[in-house]
Amino acid sequence: MMERLSAVGRQVLDTIPGSSGNPGEVAWPISSDIQLLEGIQIPTTDQYLWLVVVGGLLAFFMAWGIGANDVANAFATSVGAGSISLKWAIALASVMEFAGAVLMGAHVTSTVRKSIMNVDYFDPVQRVDGEGTGALNGPEVLMVGNVIALLAAGSWLVVATALEMPVSTTHSIIGSFIGVGLAYRGGRAVVWLSDGDGIDKLKGVVGVVASWFISPILSALFAIVIFMVVRHGVLRRSNPAKLALLTAPIWYFLAFTITMFFIVYKGSPQLKLDKRFSVGEAVGISIGTGLLAGLVSWFTILPFQRKMLEQWEEAEIEKMKNPGAIKEKTKTAQALERIG
Repeated sequence: MMERLSAVGRQVLDTIPGSSGNPGEVAWPISSDIQLLEGIQIPTTDQYLWLVVVGGLLAFFMAWGIGANDVANAFATSVGAGSISLKWAIALASVMEFAGAVLMGAHVTSTVRKSIMNVDYFDPVQRVDGEGTGALNGPEVLMVGNVIALLAAGSWLVVATALEMPVSTTHSIIGSFIGVGLAYRGGRAVVWLSDGDGIDKLKGVVGVVASWFISPILSALFAIVIFMVVRHGVLRRSNPAKLALLTAPIWYFLAFTITMFFIVYKGSPQLKLDKRFSVGEAVGISIGTGLLAGLVSWFTILPFQRKMLEQWEEAEIEKMKNPGAIKEKTKTAQALERIG
């Protein structure tokens, strides 16, 4: 019986339109118009519409977990320091997360999509050393695997958030993909090291895991340098508040310059900015954008910050004159107290 079904399968693959003439080499998805032997018909991809719907809902679920954990990590310092309120943090995160995903998320998406699991093992027509590697239902398995990865990563993010554990979205989704690959074909279905030489070989899981250790170290070094500059250049001076306002445009300039450079040089492939501009032109555009941002902040943000600082100083002087007065708690302090 099994030999008969195998023979039928080989005949099917040899007779499907779109084949290049070699057994098993077919176009995907297979058309629903193809009638197989003995009344058997290949179904269309319409039956997998539920995967699209469920996958979309789980994507929203995953995004909710990202907002509850990853975004909270990013804005914890700003909200904790009282620089912005919790409502402003949510509003800024909504805009910036979307803008970052659209303008700079394509390359990371490509890495997660193709450099964690070896998708050739899910391709029914892919051949390695003359032998087929993927099952006939490989595309279906890959679709289900992606949906499962979303469910697993999103669930872990929600559990970690409930336990007040700051975790990484990247770690979660990559771990889910590794699990799907191991369950499907074992270690060979996981891209541990990518093809190429030198740094190109680190585009697989090994390179991703290495970045988990390199990133905290580099972040710590940058933080040390920036903090020492601010500490000795601003905080330990005779008038730190005034110096902080005067040097703020410099930090706006650096932030906008770095961000714009990566948007132009390594941004979304749909914009094709890397094709239109050379590295030198990208640097010039980035510096020009940074200078414009610093100039705009000098005439818009700085006057507002100066006014807020003066109001704060007046309030502090009033408290010193009336030490017995009840100190009003800020909205941020009240919110933190309610949280626990």
